Amino acid sequence: ESVGNLLDSLAFTVPTYVELPITEARAGLAVLAADGAERAKLRTGPYEVPSPEHLAAAIGAAVRLRVPFKLTGGLHHALPTHDQESGQEHHGLLNVLATTAAAATGADDTQLAGFLRANDADRLRKYLGRFGLSWGALQERR
Repeated sequence: ESVGNLLDSLAFTVPTYVELPITEARAGLAVLAADGAERAKLRTGPYEVPSPEHLAAAIGAAVRLRVPFKLTGGLHHALPTHDQESGQEHHGLLNVLATTAAAATGADDTQLAGFLRANDADRLRKYLGRFGLSWGALQERR
């Protein structure tokens, strides 16, 4: 409620991104959806990488609530990669894109987490196929 009040008191003249804690993203996204003017920023690393479950829930909620969002940090590789410097397993950019596309088809959060866990291109492609998606279909949606 306090975030909603703060947003109401500010007069934004440009698109504004509000960073939400990934573990509380659903509640924050609901506030942003009700307000309708702001967008969400969700941090994906590099030192605090969200679990596939938390990131899947956040992406799924953003898509369902139609809140534009961006992800920042740690998405430097196409597929999940272990980062030596941070010691974390980073999410893959292709996995995040596929997760977002699957959310748009109605996949639930458990299924979305499966997209984030796919650690090679063939596995990701097969998982996409289960939802009637393909790389070509994703390119056509642009």
